[in-house]
Amino acid sequence: MSVPRSPSMGTVDKAALLLAHLEARADSCGVSELARSTGIAKSTVHRLLATLVRNGVVERTDRKYRSASSSDWAAIREHRFRRLVTIVKPFLLRLYEQTGHSASLVAHLATQALVLDVVYPAAFTETILATTATVDPHCSASGKVLLAHDTGFARRYLTAGGLRAYTPHTLTDPGRLAVELAGVRIRGYAVDRQEQVLGIAAVAAPLIHAGTAFGSLSLAGLVARFQPDDHASLLRQVAVDAAAAVRRHGLTM
Repeated sequence: MSVPRSPSMGTVDKAALLLAHLEARADSCGVSELARSTGIAKSTVHRLLATLVRNGVVERTDRKYRSASSSDWAAIREHRFRRLVTIVKPFLLRLYEQTGHSASLVAHLATQALVLDVVYPAAFTETILATTATVDPHCSASGKVLLAHDTGFARRYLTAGGLRAYTPHTLTDPGRLAVELAGVRIRGYAVDRQEQVLGIAAVAAPLIHAGTAFGSLSLAGLVARFQPDDHASLLRQVAVDAAAAVRRHGLTM
């Protein structure tokens, strides 16, 4: 499966790709094997692994490495997510109060889009209960925003397997998805027209830091009453404001 055209991987992208490969394994692996599986130069793999080990994200045993999936690392990640939810909550409320539609905060975890928080009207309760906390990113507005604005995340996801069809409207062709993601980068937002759940439409905008999306904000509603593009301008502005608030509070994701 081809990965949508994007800029060459930077250091953070390469480190994230190495982590994704390590997290997907039950055992340890060496530098040479990681270089082959990721396509990253062996010398670069060795250098990045040393940095990840120093930061406690990766553990080294003899000459092999494994993800430090310890309770300490999980606790750090959960703490960051909780802080992100706390900082962004007022912006979700702003979106809900101004539109009356369901507003969500989404981040990525490994190869999935993870819903961290949702503010929604009572009439949307059954829809919320029917959806999962993690979503394949190719079929949701929030996920497509993350794929379009995070090269490392896109590479990890699009090399992991096929694109599952959730509804007849889901994009399952890599070429068509690549075109869609290019449009998302140009427009600054993504839409979902019944691609994840029949009867539901959505629009999402990225939370950007240093040119990369660390999360997204979205609005969703019943397709008969919700036109995604009508809310894009408001959503993009609120996302810019929310990202600025995250930076002011010194949170790094």
